[in-house]
Amino acid sequence: MLFLALFYVVAGLTPFSRSEVLDVSGGDTNNQLIWGVMAVLSLGFAAKHFEEARRLLARSWPLLLALGWIALTILWAPYPDLSSRRVGILFTVAAVGMGLALTCKSPVSFFRTMVLLTGVIMTLNVFSLVALPGLAITESGVIGMHSHKNVAGQTTLVAFIVWFVAAATTRDLRWKAIFGGGALVWFGFLVLTQSKTSLGIAVLTPFVMLGAYAVARTQGLVRMCLIALMVAGFALVWSTFLGLGITVEKFLLLVFRDLTFTGRTALWEFLWGEVANQPLLGLGYGSFWHTGLRLSPINFATGWAAIAGQAHNGYLDLIVQTGYVGLSLALICVVRSLYLAVRLASNPNVRNEELGAYTLAVALFCAFALLNFMESSYFRGFHYLSVQFIFLYFFVEQWSDRMARTQQDAGDGD
Repeated sequence: MLFLALFYVVAGLTPFSRSEVLDVSGGDTNNQLIWGVMAVLSLGFAAKHFEEARRLLARSWPLLLALGWIALTILWAPYPDLSSRRVGILFTVAAVGMGLALTCKSPVSFFRTMVLLTGVIMTLNVFSLVALPGLAITESGVIGMHSHKNVAGQTTLVAFIVWFVAAATTRDLRWKAIFGGGALVWFGFLVLTQSKTSLGIAVLTPFVMLGAYAVARTQGLVRMCLIALMVAGFALVWSTFLGLGITVEKFLLLVFRDLTFTGRTALWEFLWGEVANQPLLGLGYGSFWHTGLRLSPINFATGWAAIAGQAHNGYLDLIVQTGYVGLSLALICVVRSLYLAVRLASNPNVRNEELGAYTLAVALFCAFALLNFMESSYFRGFHYLSVQFIFLYFFVEQWSDRMARTQQDAGDGD
């Protein structure tokens, strides 16, 4: 079910159609039916394992609190009907994520499913370059089965991280070679998408993982010295760049070819003006983008930003729609998810097979947090990264609960 749910989010029923069929607010009957069936099954799992479900929901209070506030914004949203449908989508995704966490209890099963899922998706994407070049290749970059190069980049980024973690954590040399080779192929496809943000995060991921793993596996004074060494190394690299005359402006110009982040700054400037209208509570979730009316950014932005359906900064997007209250609750959820994932990965008693799942959770949560500065990824309906985050949040809470009970049982035994 995890495989089918995530594959459906990525491919939908019409891959290669270049239409974002899963971003609709409830108008697609097939989409409603499929998610409705998955939600009913998940609620059935929860009813069968009622006590475990109750414990999981109690542990997941940060996510439930964020979703509760998002639902509350319907009261002052300018389009309450539209907001209600889009809030319903988030709760449906959360219900499915809870059910999956209750049934797929093994971190190893989750990890293997993610490897298989991303492998199938990327095999189809790579195959499409040969079989369907007219649909898979555009002037702006390679998109594969997806609707846009940025969507292709985000999906490929997740696949690259999954296979890179698999190569890093497996002990079998043959599988290490297979996973490593696959990660290189996926990285090559990511380069072809020309999705700069996803590509930049993919380049940073190995270094971030290496540093996080080294810190997590050390204790006391050694850990403090290691952190100090990393900070000193970053300062050295930064000072070297400055000494060579490579300023922040020149670096951004090299990466994005302009200092507007490919037109984002014009959109952000307008959105900050909208924030001023309702900074604390927000304008209402789901009542700002894709309302069917001509949106004001069209009057101020140029290029693709003129028809934007998101803020291209998830944190700013949350402020616009749910206010600083909503942003604060969302950040609590994000920080807690990363904290729990790091705790799981740094446990010295964890088995090597499970370590892959825990390391993957850390890497994906870090990638989502970074990517959210340039793309809206949190609490965004059926968007792949949003669904992935909510699903993974429940999994991490479930794994943490299981580990805590195992340690408690061991302590009682002693």
